[in-house]
Amino acid sequence: MSRTILVPLDGSTFAEHAVPAAIGIARRTGAALELIIVDRPPVSWIVPEVPITFDEKYLGIDGQRYLERLHTRMPADVPVCLTRLHGNATPLLVRHIGETEPSLVVMSTHGRGGFGRVWVGSVAGAVARQSPVPVLLIRPPVTEPNLVDSSTVTRVLMPLDGSVASEEIFDHALALFGVQGVDYTITRVISPLAVFEAPDPIVSSVRRWETHPESLLHAEAERLRARGATVYERLVVGDAVADALVEVADEIGADVIAMTTHARRGLSRFVMGSVADGVLRRAARPVLLFHPTHEIVDVRRRVEAVTAAAVPL
Repeated sequence: MSRTILVPLDGSTFAEHAVPAAIGIARRTGAALELIIVDRPPVSWIVPEVPITFDEKYLGIDGQRYLERLHTRMPADVPVCLTRLHGNATPLLVRHIGETEPSLVVMSTHGRGGFGRVWVGSVAGAVARQSPVPVLLIRPPVTEPNLVDSSTVTRVLMPLDGSVASEEIFDHALALFGVQGVDYTITRVISPLAVFEAPDPIVSSVRRWETHPESLLHAEAERLRARGATVYERLVVGDAVADALVEVADEIGADVIAMTTHARRGLSRFVMGSVADGVLRRAARPVLLFHPTHEIVDVRRRVEAVTAAAVPL
């Protein structure tokens, strides 16, 4: 994996709001930025809740010239390379990510537009679901982006759901945001109606989460503290998981919500999947998503480890 942060752009101001976030992470990690534009993308979907400003001077202008002009507005202390592709945005970006293996992709989302060039918002979710590397999705404000001042991350919320997959966000979050000056809060949302008897050991492990959630959440926190992170624990009871996570993020003033997404039929209780989609729709803050490209790792083996450590039912 290269020490490069990929930033897809389409010529719109809302897409450019991804740049300050990418600069901040690049400065902390020593990574370079790759600004990429795809010519002739598909017409974007219209999402009315977030208006954007599209600079008409970019219409008809070569994508390479746009990237060069954008580069001149950026600070000089972060290395930048420029890439121009031609064709269908989503498959091209996913293939480029697979070939170059950047450490992170940063994209704006929840955009709208009637111009064919305005596409970043409509493909962000598809890229996040298919990317083999983490994707940081930025919900842009209506203001002009400031490409000189980079954004910083000091509080990160990491939801867990009891699965191995949800814990895979730990490594990526710590690598991107570090442990110095950053507070991590891990949280688990427990449904008050989720306790039930079941012979299956996977289901039984979830019941252990329901009946002994504090001890298991504390065990995960201790794993992160052993790596030098400052970690807080939040246990929430409620049925609307995405709403609860957004509320916790608002309460602690999280700069980023970091979570895995791995929708898999039959294991929906153990992976974030649709919860991540709900958080993206509701959260006004950046969301870091990692979609594991492999099958969930030996769930039953993990259940045996949890069973051995947990209090007997």
